Amino acid sequence: MKKTIFVLGLLVAFSACKTVKPVETTVTTETKPDFTIAFGSCNKHDEVNPLWDDVLAANPNLWIWGGDNIYADTDNMQQLRAIYAAQDNVPGYKKLKETVPVIGTWDDHDYGLNDGGVEFKAKKESEQEFLDFMDVAKDSPRRQREGVYAVHNYNLPKAKVKVLVLDTRYFRTALTPATDNKRRVQPNVYGE
Repeated sequence: MKKTIFVLGLLVAFSACKTVKPVETTVTTETKPDFTIAFGSCNKHDEVNPLWDDVLAANPNLWIWGGDNIYADTDNMQQLRAIYAAQDNVPGYKKLKETVPVIGTWDDHDYGLNDGGVEFKAKKESEQEFLDFMDVAKDSPRRQREGVYAVHNYNLPKAKVKVLVLDTRYFRTALTPATDNKRRVQPNVYGE
């Protein structure tokens, strides 16, 4: 049994190391995508981002923020709001937002607390600022629940696209500081 597993392991290792010629696809009217999704994260609003032009050139049907849409790390909602406003006024992003639906989630730096989770005291207020940034209507049911998770459906002539946006901050338990010096945090222990 061990010999078989070893041989299989070698086979997988050698086959994984082969140089494989990439598949070339020519985009024609038959292969042109029906729906193009662009996404990004880890964005600094106060630094030049030359990628907005590239994103716009891809002519996406949707932009998805993956988190760290801004770097705020604050429980001061005026400051958070101002940083979101600054991002909204970045010329390339402003043009994208005028032409393409924008959805997304947050991560720790736009949530408000570096590596933060359930322990963040201003999470409810921060959520409302995030929803404002995402242009979520004031009467949306999302405004009444905890967390920024959402489901977005897009109906196309020949198919449907469903995007599930998760929230990995609002309900996440606090990180456990590491007891050794090799790392900053250690896995939380659940169960018995």
